[in-house]
Amino acid sequence: MRQNKQATEATLPFALLRGFLVGAALIFILFAVASLLVSLGKIPEELMPHITCAAAFFGALTGGAIAARSFPHRRFLVAVVPGIIMFALCFAAAALSDSNKFPHRWHLILLAVFFAGGALGGIIAANSRKRRH
Repeated sequence: MRQNKQATEATLPFALLRGFLVGAALIFILFAVASLLVSLGKIPEELMPHITCAAAFFGALTGGAIAARSFPHRRFLVAVVPGIIMFALCFAAAALSDSNKFPHRWHLILLAVFFAGGALGGIIAANSRKRRH
């Protein structure tokens, strides 16, 4: 039993990394599609902050669900961490690229969106696991 628990806990960094990578990839794809639509003139550029929030939510939701399903203990905490890591990277990128508007009110909104997406992903992962057993 002890070896099994240690083997499961050893996968925590991999679960977090897997959730982060999948969530970040989804955000990248959603941004690519949104950028294409903006450049084609199909959607106005003023919607980009809202699209950013939507992409952040869905990326954190997906990443959180995958991380929580990969690691069966402390699902809520495990699900929120990939979203917080994604926010930290976005925050650092904003600090480096847009210093005249840093920090901005959207940063706080993005933090809440990443956190909520990860939390909801953890809830979804926990509920889907309960139904299977």
